[in-house]
Amino acid sequence: MAKLLHILVILCLISPSIIHANVEPTDPSVKVAFIKDGFLWIQENDKLEVLTDKKAVYSNPPQWSFDGKMLLYQKEVTETINENKEMQNELWVYDIKTKKHSKIFYDGYNPKWAPHENIVAFQSGPVLNISDLNSFYNIALGVSDYEWQPDGK
Repeated sequence: MAKLLHILVILCLISPSIIHANVEPTDPSVKVAFIKDGFLWIQENDKLEVLTDKKAVYSNPPQWSFDGKMLLYQKEVTETINENKEMQNELWVYDIKTKKHSKIFYDGYNPKWAPHENIVAFQSGPVLNISDLNSFYNIALGVSDYEWQPDGK
């Protein structure tokens, strides 16, 4: 009986080395966006591309749109307002196809894509806003945080 137990233990220890896992990606169009050395980058398969030409501070990690065609990012800028320097968070969208950056708001933070379409929600002070990437609309006042529901509400 002891020999049988020893044989089972040995088989259990050997079996993981026998199993072969497929480590090749199933989707050849893997895209990754990241911030490195103050620049915004994307990597698609083996192609690495820097998207921004000026070094900046990015407060949040970049976010892909639901369809993977656009990238949302927030960067800190110093603006001079009434002879005072003030930090602001600009919200930008980068279109992968056209390779164009578009500023969607001049002083917003906590941006999040809608889960079902290319609409961005973000905060500006205590105000919750949404943008269809052409204009923005105030949605609620006195908001400290928010989340999209899975259905996009």
